[in-house]
Amino acid sequence: MTTDERLEKLERELTPAKRCNRHLLIGSAACLGTVFAWAFFAQPGRLVTAHAEGATTAKAGRPTTTPKPTTREVFQSASRGVPKAQVQLGWMYYKGDAFPRDYQEAVKWFTKAAEQGDAKGQTALGRMYEGGDGVLRDTKQAFMLYQKAAEQGDSEASTYCGQMCFDGEGVAKDPQQAIKWYGKASEQGSWYASFQLGEFYRDGKGVPQDYQQAVKWFLKSVEQGSAFGPGPIKKMYNEGNCLLEDYKSAIKLLQDKAEQGNASCQLELAETYRRGDSLIIPQDYQKAMSWYMKMAEQGGSMANTAKVLLGAMYRDGEGVPRDYQKALKYFREVAEQDADGNEWGQLELGRMYKEGKGVTQDYDEAIKWFRKAIAKYGNSIAQKQLYATQELKWRKEAEQGDSEAQLNLGIMYEKGQGVTEDYIEAYKWYILSGAQGNEVATKLRGSLQKKMSAEQVGEAQKLAKELKAKIDNN
Repeated sequence: MTTDERLEKLERELTPAKRCNRHLLIGSAACLGTVFAWAFFAQPGRLVTAHAEGATTAKAGRPTTTPKPTTREVFQSASRGVPKAQVQLGWMYYKGDAFPRDYQEAVKWFTKAAEQGDAKGQTALGRMYEGGDGVLRDTKQAFMLYQKAAEQGDSEASTYCGQMCFDGEGVAKDPQQAIKWYGKASEQGSWYASFQLGEFYRDGKGVPQDYQQAVKWFLKSVEQGSAFGPGPIKKMYNEGNCLLEDYKSAIKLLQDKAEQGNASCQLELAETYRRGDSLIIPQDYQKAMSWYMKMAEQGGSMANTAKVLLGAMYRDGEGVPRDYQKALKYFREVAEQDADGNEWGQLELGRMYKEGKGVTQDYDEAIKWFRKAIAKYGNSIAQKQLYATQELKWRKEAEQGDSEAQLNLGIMYEKGQGVTEDYIEAYKWYILSGAQGNEVATKLRGSLQKKMSAEQVGEAQKLAKELKAKIDNN
């Protein structure tokens, strides 16, 4: 099982409220999705360091943010040989952030940092070799680079060494050695490594099954800033494999971390209050909202998540009077930012225009925002919404006799783009569009007819005749 497959497994086992971009699970404790399974995080890269991206930390209860250097400053520092800047520049090329995506250029800058002995550079370069991004895939080289970085104290690299030993990737399969690497990563502060050890002891993988040890490691993962730890402990309690006190301890740790400003723990706590916990936490929308507000006010990579969730609560009237204007305010604030995570505000703003909630229904405006949400990261939910909105817009125009809209609907139904593939429906629209002189529609109708039976063609012709009569009478 590869690194990414293992992360996919963890992601599948979590509830929708906890899903996140799998490429960030190891590298950051701030990754936590939303109740709507939006599965997102502020940065789509895998191993970007908090320092490089402008990390938010909490001191004396007040968050402070390290200013993010400009692209020009990063490039200049990297060119002068500063390893941290070289790593950051490499990730900018890797993600297509400020530059066109270029894996080979990313490898070049990671290599420059790695050759200076920089642990983050070695880890990033190892990731490229492991995945075969910009270089020929070489898992042995990846393991060697991870090992070098791990020896310098890089917890991500230690975790990757553990995974590769467990899976036999780039090195002989050795579960005991894997557990040693995970233990080292945990000592270096990796919550993911602690969480993984909890899974090993719970499931008896590479070690004798030991539920008490599993609880210990899951609790440690929460102490290290993971919001994921309480979930498996709750499941173990429900299955009779640990005590209720163990779950209470996990929730207490989660609350402590949330109070200290850990955004992922704040989000998990807010979600727990929002949905209610039948064991120890009653449903409380006001407490959920207060945690979302705290996240939004303290800024950082999860602030946009909180704002969109606040908007959703006002839109749906969940624990507060329904207020579309307040919902729009939050969605628009996120959507109009030039920042990662803004696609979720764009998605929700598009929905508001599509459904005419708080604004005049406007399919064109909805389509604009859905396209923005898709543009950078290919948001799949926005893509579905785009197809659905286009179908509504084109059908309305097509039923008023618009030839181009009729053609578009024909293509949509022929290809099954956002709708169930339907040759009869597609052929019907091609007939109507072609009858108005649209040569493209006529050509596509001819090609489609070769895939249809005589009965299907006859049905489409009948439907087209009926609809044309309605259009002519309006």
